[in-house]
Parts: sequence; structure tokens; C-alpha cells
Amino acid sequence: LCAIASGSAHAARKLYTDADRAIFQAKATVIFTSVLTDIVRLPDLAQRTLQFDCAPISRKHRLSERSLNEKWKQDYPALLGALYDALASGLSHLSKVTSECESGALETPRLSDAAIIAEAVARGMGWPVGLCMAALVANEQSEAHRLLEENPVALRLRAFLEKQPNQSW
Repeated sequence: LCAIASGSAHAARKLYTDADRAIFQAKATVIFTSVLTDIVRLPDLAQRTLQFDCAPISRKHRLSERSLNEKWKQDYPALLGALYDALASGLSHLSKVTSECESGALETPRLSDAAIIAEAVARGMGWPVGLCMAALVANEQSEAHRLLEENPVALRLRAFLEKQPNQSW
């Protein structure tokens, strides 16, 4: 999943009998859903993940799939238009956000290109400067802390360091 999210390639011979090479490249957004809370366990994948925890839908607001599909068809044009408007307004902020990130004025998380676009779109929608980027960085850091707290070696190392003077060694 990490290789696909960042881009990866595989090279091999086209045929076993010749020296020609075939190169396969892949880069794509990966979306998955789960009711499990710990689906992302590896730190490398956690840094490339944006996790949303959605509140359960109350019983009185639940819909049948048919009704949901009808509402989706009805709302789709307005939603698509709003998405295009957000992207268009974000394009007007993209160069400024890019220069702020390259100068170090804004801290960027891993997969900074996607984060820069998200920050530009957020500004175009009227969000305060840096709010989206700060949320993405905080998400990345909280995932790293969560994974460390579940790692028995990290827990023991942390306990050892906390007993040391100045919590270092």
C-alpha cells in the first residue's frame, strides 16, 4: 500500500528468451474502510494515512440503500459543483502555499504534495492560514504515537529512559 500511494515500479524481462525489459509503474490513491480501529499497524503506512473516525448513524437517521442511492443521485450535481468550486479557489492559493512550504514557513507532513493542495483548497474555502496543514501534521504525529504505545519494545524503552537522569542516556 505504501509503494502504491507514493509510486513504485517493477522491472523484469519481457520474455525469458530475450534481454528486453518491461517496466510496470503504479501510483494511485488507496482508499479502504473498516470497522476495526487498528487496521493501520505499520509506521510507514500510518504516515501516509489520513484516518477519519465517523460517529455512528443514529437509528432514526438510517436509510435503506435504495433511498440512499436516490438521495445521492439528487445531490450529486451540487456536490460535484461544490468540489470543483473548492478546487478552483484552491488553485489561486497554490503558488503561495507552495512557496511557504519550500521556505519552511509551513511544516509539511509526509506526502507533502497532497498536503500542499489540501492547504491551498482550505484557504480557498476561507479556512485560517495553516490550519489544514497543522491538522495533517498532527494526524501524522498522533498515528506515530499510537503505534509506539502499542509496541512492547517501545514501551519498555520509554520506561527505561524515563528512569534516567534528564530522561536520556
